[in-house]
Amino acid sequence: MERRTLRKIHAIFLITLNQNLITAGKHMEEKTETKMSFSIKLCSDKTAFEVRPQKRASVRMAEAKLLLENTVGYDIVVDTPHIMILRRGDAEITLSSDGRMLIKKVKDEKEACLIALDIFGIVFQ
Repeated sequence: MERRTLRKIHAIFLITLNQNLITAGKHMEEKTETKMSFSIKLCSDKTAFEVRPQKRASVRMAEAKLLLENTVGYDIVVDTPHIMILRRGDAEITLSSDGRMLIKKVKDEKEACLIALDIFGIVFQ
């Protein structure tokens, strides 16, 4: 019997977060920089993308809620001390207090990555 192995595709992005600027892999000389890397992969059921910070992260959910409430384009559906469910257009995002995200109803990995970059930029400003 032939044994098949499945390869998981991981995309690791190094991002630079500034107060109002988010760039992927581009050096910013203005303002203080915070560098964060994360992996993004298609979940096993292939209906969502899982985003995981490479280093331990902690999201202050109460502050994140206030920031996201004041951001155009995001609607908070569910808010608990450990998990927040958001909507942005058709996309549904589950944000955990440890920085992980589950992004559903997006057309491809690029769209999921852009949403993750945006949320990290808002939450870790």
